[in-house]
Amino acid sequence: MQSLYNETKHIELLPSTATYSTIFYLLSKIKDARAPVRATEMMNEMKNQQKEGNINVRPDATTYAYLINIFTKARLPEASEVATKYLKEVEEGFAAGDDNLRPTKLLYSAVLQAYAKSASREGAKLAEELLQRTKDLYKQGKIYAKPTTLYYNAVMDGLARSRQGKPAALRAEKLLDELETRGRAGDPELSPTSRSYNAVILAWKISNCTEAPQRAEAILKRMNGRYRVGDTNCRPDQVTINSIIGVWANSRETGAAERAETYLKFMEQLYYEADDESLKPDSISYNTVIDAYAWCSSTEGAHRAEEVYNRMQKKFLATGDDDLRPNIITLTTLTNAWSRSGDVKSESKLKNLRYLISQTRNQGKKVSK
Repeated sequence: MQSLYNETKHIELLPSTATYSTIFYLLSKIKDARAPVRATEMMNEMKNQQKEGNINVRPDATTYAYLINIFTKARLPEASEVATKYLKEVEEGFAAGDDNLRPTKLLYSAVLQAYAKSASREGAKLAEELLQRTKDLYKQGKIYAKPTTLYYNAVMDGLARSRQGKPAALRAEKLLDELETRGRAGDPELSPTSRSYNAVILAWKISNCTEAPQRAEAILKRMNGRYRVGDTNCRPDQVTINSIIGVWANSRETGAAERAETYLKFMEQLYYEADDESLKPDSISYNTVIDAYAWCSSTEGAHRAEEVYNRMQKKFLATGDDDLRPNIITLTTLTNAWSRSGDVKSESKLKNLRYLISQTRNQGKKVSK
């Protein structure tokens, strides 16, 4: 970029901080394996130009935020480490007197997202620590560090994906409690949203602890309560109900499969009868219920699984909606249901399902009409 200006001397080609930030922003929105390397090279170029006295080019907190987002988008294992490194650069630069490097909400959100999406214990720990640090800084009068709902959502999501069982779910729920308390106090920047509740429900789903279904339903009840009194930001959606279905499917409790199907029917009713797009069932919804019945390891469970499959297939054939198309997971899960059923008559069904699975693999993992 700088070399192009040097060759032409066209003032409009003179790079600036805004130019680089725009490029970083665009790179953070696309899937390109080369993006992190290209962006790192450009950041080094910016730093070199600044050292050479180019007053138009100096990395700021926004530039760093977009750069971190690029690494997170690429799902690189070192994204958390990169986020920590760049956050340190910004904070040290700001402490040294560079107001251009004053940390922003965009920067803190980018770092927290990098930690959360690492789906690791270390990432969850780093996210919790950074959230606490922003709270402490804000209490010290650093207005720029005031936490927002986005911070909490990222940390709760990181806890859910860290797979630390019940302890992580409890910590996520505690953060949700904080958000609800702040929201009731009238702070618009710290009030829970659908994503907040969805993150905690996901945490209980992944926890696989015995009380997970009841804890997840309790969160749904709280969420629905806020929505019913007019908080449209807390409306239950497809992600919410799919997670609740998943909690029941994972529980293996007596009657869990039936409970999971109750939520599927709830989605079907609201979508097909009330035209509620936000609660549209998809292949995940159906596949999860089929899996729940498969774990019943009974003839009845296999029949119920097949009924759900037939309903899914019927909806797909009627609408042509690819979100409802039975896929390789659907067929494999239904095969598991019949394999575990102990039904002496299941062999013909299994033979047919294996044929469909073979055909589906040949057709790019889609079940044909």
